[in-house]
Amino acid sequence: MKRERRKFKRIDTEKVEVMWRKDDSFDNLNKMRNVSEGGFRLVIGDEQINPGEVIQVEFKLPTGEIIHSKAKVVWIKSFKAKDEQGKATLEAGIEFTDITSKDRQTIKSFVK
Repeated sequence: MKRERRKFKRIDTEKVEVMWRKDDSFDNLNKMRNVSEGGFRLVIGDEQINPGEVIQVEFKLPTGEIIHSKAKVVWIKSFKAKDEQGKATLEAGIEFTDITSKDRQTIKSFVK
């Protein structure tokens, strides 16, 4: 049996779009795969982003609350799940690094 290593419970959120940017780039808009109070998994497509980079993120939960945070790219992986064009998806693990306690609590309540 595989042991769960995650610190926080997460929930699938494939309809949530995340607006994100690096300090030197224009805003990007991509779909979120899942979210927890510690971070989220982002489908990144062809955008240039690397592990260790810090990004600004903003997204609206299905409940209507808007979340703002600074976050760090922890990992990037190619997944076998196919996109609309039949290509493997490129996804990133994003960890919140500067998020208000109110926004973190909002996410925690949403994930329950």
